[in-house]
Amino acid sequence: MVRRIVVGIDGSNYSKTAIKLACQRAKMTGATVVGVGVIDLPGISKQERGAALGTSYYAHKAEEAMIKDCRTKMATFISNFKSTCNTYGINYEVRSHEGVPFEEIVKEANFADLIYIGIKTFFHFETTSKPGETVMRILKHASCPVAAIPENIEFPKNVIIALDHSKESARGLREFVDLYEDKDIFSDIDFYLVSAGSKEEFTALHDSALHYLKAHSLDATSIIHEGKPSQVILDEAKKRMPSAIVLGAYGQQGISRFFYGSTARKVVEDGRVPVVVTH
Repeated sequence: MVRRIVVGIDGSNYSKTAIKLACQRAKMTGATVVGVGVIDLPGISKQERGAALGTSYYAHKAEEAMIKDCRTKMATFISNFKSTCNTYGINYEVRSHEGVPFEEIVKEANFADLIYIGIKTFFHFETTSKPGETVMRILKHASCPVAAIPENIEFPKNVIIALDHSKESARGLREFVDLYEDKDIFSDIDFYLVSAGSKEEFTALHDSALHYLKAHSLDATSIIHEGKPSQVILDEAKKRMPSAIVLGAYGQQGISRFFYGSTARKVVEDGRVPVVVTH
């Protein structure tokens, strides 16, 4: 049961969409949304540490000004978060930190059921306008399921569940179903089991997964194609927009084949489809 949802606050449109979806989920389930804002102090210090010899005083002053500006901006982001939560009439909490963004969010989520985070993150907003690595690090290190949210999103009508032969992939499927204890949420959603490989390799696996979903009153369509996992997954998701992708879970003993190489990164960096990863 989802009762505590952590959401990252960085002021971007991706973050705003993640906050909105977290609030909608909390409205349906009675969950509390925990907004986490993090000022990237190590990133700011690193930026100013490269100052030329003899300019350290001015670099220190510039760093102080940058941190002050960050705190002002983060206060505005948090105020907007509170306003959104109040609009939805949900319970919420606020956590403000100064440190490494992914580390602080992962710590807050140690006692949460779910993380919503923008599929592109901008916690380093004071030092660069480019998206950072925070979302990939959260996907790797979080102890609870993570939903990475695009900038513009409709409620998914199709869910693409990526399967391979790993235990982590199977657990990803099971835990995704468990996340949505109210199966009425699924009433208008179509499910697709997707594997990259041959029918000979994956037909038996899909049959087992289909029986599992059927036991939970869920139907799915089996899709098996040859090709690179990232391309097969994205192609199927884009055919069936609006959709969401469920990737196999990270595990202590290993990770699903879908995470080897650049598969997860390519799916996340595409940025148009929400991605759910369980742990």
